Amino acid sequence: MKIYVPKYYKNFKCIADRCRHSCCIDWEIDIDEKTYEKYMALDTDFGKDLIGNIESCGEDRYFKLSECGRCPNLDERGLCKIILTLGEEYLSDICRLYPRFFNDVGERREVGLGLVCEEAVKIILDDCEPFELALEEETSETSELPEFNPIPKRDALLALIGERGKSLSQKLSAIEDEYLVSVDIHTEKEWLGILSELEILDPEWKNILKNSVSGQESDVSRFDVYFERFLTYLIFRHVTQAVSYDNFRARVGFVSLSVKLVRYILARESNLTKERIFDIIRLYSSEIEYSEDNTADLIFEFEAGLAHLGATENDKKDEKTQKTINEPKIIV
Repeated sequence: MKIYVPKYYKNFKCIADRCRHSCCIDWEIDIDEKTYEKYMALDTDFGKDLIGNIESCGEDRYFKLSECGRCPNLDERGLCKIILTLGEEYLSDICRLYPRFFNDVGERREVGLGLVCEEAVKIILDDCEPFELALEEETSETSELPEFNPIPKRDALLALIGERGKSLSQKLSAIEDEYLVSVDIHTEKEWLGILSELEILDPEWKNILKNSVSGQESDVSRFDVYFERFLTYLIFRHVTQAVSYDNFRARVGFVSLSVKLVRYILARESNLTKERIFDIIRLYSSEIEYSEDNTADLIFEFEAGLAHLGATENDKKDEKTQKTINEPKIIV
């Protein structure tokens, strides 16, 4: 298996106690079986403390958070006592790998950084270089290529985004037109209503959605470079997970929706700054990307329309021609 990472990947390092949105607070911290066995083998007072702070639910084990939602292994400075006492090799998989994500397609694995992490947001959205994947490692692991391989179409989308001379709006329109999807199946305010009905983890997100419904729009085009990098990230992460052509199209719809909604929300912020853009994108990632149900619900909005339309890759060209002649611009 060949393992690929974005070129910016090597720049990531946890900022620990300097992080304003610690992943050690208000997040369930699972403990994998191998790490649990290592903890059980510790014959020290610290080892006993570790075991005493673990709760179980069936076969699942996780650290019991404090009333303030803090991991019991987080000290008063915001540093991890496991790392300080035992070293990083004693971290559970979820702590060791966060905020990384993994997409496997046949004998190809792509590893990325998730925008739920504020340091990853800075690295990804501040990266001025064209997006490029680099071969990081090659292993002996083998796997069969799936029936649907999203990589060629995904790479074509990334190449389109990388084209110069086109605005963000033009690129989004080109993507939607190519795959016959559009966010216009709902108005912006209807989409905000749908988001407000999903699982909400942070009360701030609910307030942002509420305020965006009535806020006055301002011009945010000067910040489109950050929205374009957000778009590239979403294509890299979510479109690569497609398991069929129609699922690919639905994920394209989800990606376009995400960029347009975040841009819509930020266009209604007063005194907008780069830092605020980064924070809202991080919050969107936390609320939508890191809730599997929320992501699935939004993708389903497009899948349901595609199923009704009955489109396939083979008849896409005929459908597109028919759509141009007989239908309004948006039908999914």
